[in-house]
Amino acid sequence: MRHVAWLVLAACGRLEFAERAPARVDVPASVAACIDPKQPDPAACESFNGGGQLVVDEMDSTTHDPWNSYVRFELPDSLRGRHVAAVTLEVTATDDARAPGTSTGTVWRVAPFSLADLGVAAPALLDAAPLAGSQGAVVQDQVIDWPLPVSVIVPRAPVCLALLGDAVDGVNYWNLDGPAPPRLMIDIE
Repeated sequence: MRHVAWLVLAACGRLEFAERAPARVDVPASVAACIDPKQPDPAACESFNGGGQLVVDEMDSTTHDPWNSYVRFELPDSLRGRHVAAVTLEVTATDDARAPGTSTGTVWRVAPFSLADLGVAAPALLDAAPLAGSQGAVVQDQVIDWPLPVSVIVPRAPVCLALLGDAVDGVNYWNLDGPAPPRLMIDIE
């Protein structure tokens, strides 16, 4: 990581350099919900899959439809004017017996959305490719970290992401009601 040096004028009149240490800003999700994009309804997804859970599934073995999950992060004012060095999306698999899967799913950037919007339609994908690919198989209670490009941080705009399944019978992650909700970790200098 690059350190930023600040010029400090000491009381004795000497000039000194003091380093401004890198910091990590931990941003909790403001929205974390799943839907069947063919019949969008966040409450139905949670009811079908279990309370406190987001589901990322290319094709559910019961419904034969996908489950897509969406997370939104409101960026704090403390990021203004700071250099973003790294961004990581962190989610945690639930302790449910259905949580394990063969693939974490992939992370995509999507158009801004609210929880109410997810009851109408899935947000539009903004890029031709995912921001981050699968991290492989998942077990219960596993923490998954996806490094993301720093370009997802845009001043005065929320970070809106989709977790899309790329395997049948995907993974269950905690949502805002679970003990380990999604979070965005932003390293700044």
